[in-house]
Amino acid sequence: MGLFFSLPFLFFKRKRTGIPSRLKIAVLSLFCAAFIVDGINSSLTLLPGIEPFYQPDNRLRLITGLLFGISLANLILPLWHQTLWTEAEPRPVLDRWIDLVVLILMAAAVGTLILLDIPFLYYPIAISSTGMIFIVLGMIYTLLWCIILKKENTLHHLRDGIRILSIGMITAIFQVGMMDFARLMITKSW
Repeated sequence: MGLFFSLPFLFFKRKRTGIPSRLKIAVLSLFCAAFIVDGINSSLTLLPGIEPFYQPDNRLRLITGLLFGISLANLILPLWHQTLWTEAEPRPVLDRWIDLVVLILMAAAVGTLILLDIPFLYYPIAISSTGMIFIVLGMIYTLLWCIILKKENTLHHLRDGIRILSIGMITAIFQVGMMDFARLMITKSW
């Protein structure tokens, strides 16, 4: 869900490709580290005989996931802009502290809505979360196809790259489909 609001918020910042300041990188790295530690701790409960460092809590998983989404958007977008566009702006995507504060406030708002457990929000949240998987995988595969087809730094507008974007999205859908098929073969259920 962190990507759901971070990507659109940061995407319209004029094809920026620069690296944020060291302090902003430290904050974003802290978000990533919290997500990793909490994920490992939560996974320890699946291993017999191993106690987690602290009792896993879905609220903490939600918070660390939302913050990780902010970090991931700040990683993916500069790579996206550096790879696709002929003309990119060297300024960082996250160049002002107020942008980070706004993203954190958006994470707090989304997290609060999820924690309020409002029934009519179940489907929109589920659909947007699932959709972001395809969007992020599609973006990453678009970058890979752009490199494979030697089309780096050739796009002036998004419409110039419809074929590459389509190939990236198809590859993402194929990957998810193959993972679902493998799970079906292993578990004999969806």
